Amino acid sequence: MIGKLMIGKTFKGCIEYCLSDKRIAGKRQNTSDRVGILHYNYCFGDKKSLIRDFNNVAALNPKQSKPVFHLSLSLGKGEYLNDIDWVTVSEQAAEHFGFEKNQYLLISHNDTQLHQHIHIVANRIGFEGKTTVSDSNSFKKVADFCRKLELKFNLQTVLNPKKFLSKGDRMIPRNDERKNVLADRIRRCLSVSLSLDDFKSRLKKENVIVITGRGITFIDEKKMQVKGSDLKFPLSKIIAVINKNIQVKQEKEKQNQKFEEYWKPSDEPGRSRGFSM
Repeated sequence: MIGKLMIGKTFKGCIEYCLSDKRIAGKRQNTSDRVGILHYNYCFGDKKSLIRDFNNVAALNPKQSKPVFHLSLSLGKGEYLNDIDWVTVSEQAAEHFGFEKNQYLLISHNDTQLHQHIHIVANRIGFEGKTTVSDSNSFKKVADFCRKLELKFNLQTVLNPKKFLSKGDRMIPRNDERKNVLADRIRRCLSVSLSLDDFKSRLKKENVIVITGRGITFIDEKKMQVKGSDLKFPLSKIIAVINKNIQVKQEKEKQNQKFEEYWKPSDEPGRSRGFSM
């Protein structure tokens, strides 16, 4: 599971985005097909009413310029939670981040066929106007929350960003599927490349862009950018492998040339080269 937290200034833009139509492949998708409100907490109504009510509560603390708490959670490809599970997720999120007594909405979006995802829009301001949901260490809180949900619902495990791991855990190699796929493409293309340009050309056909300078960087079709050294393919290794490929090719050509010369017919009548019994 991947989570993203945004702290914002206005509920209008956030709620309108979550509850409105969206164009997909140039066509507008109906709101009823795209949006589903799965849970209300201390709020109810249509889009206009929700914006008004959230703003009214936020006005109880005019000193807080960013009252919007917007959390999105996305599952991995092929994973699925039902509506009841998502309601449980929203309730646990409210407890984890501290807005269980505040206004919040749970919204499902059906605008992608690959990754099921939801949005939680909450008011950081409570009804008494004094308490505000903290945004400190928010990235770590989101990462920790996602790891708990993965265990609870048996979802694909995603490692936390390294800066949130212990020193010991930072030394453990990270199992990143996309990086593994990229490394396989590099390995396959490199094994038959006879120059750096040849290598770049082969990877281009695999939808991978190669940038060279003092080092080498690879960018896949989803714009993931990775240094060659992080994939165990630094520029020095790539050049060394290419030089080895050239050497092997030249050796094969020499052997083929010797073979052809050895079996070349003799000019003397009745004689040819080869083995005799």
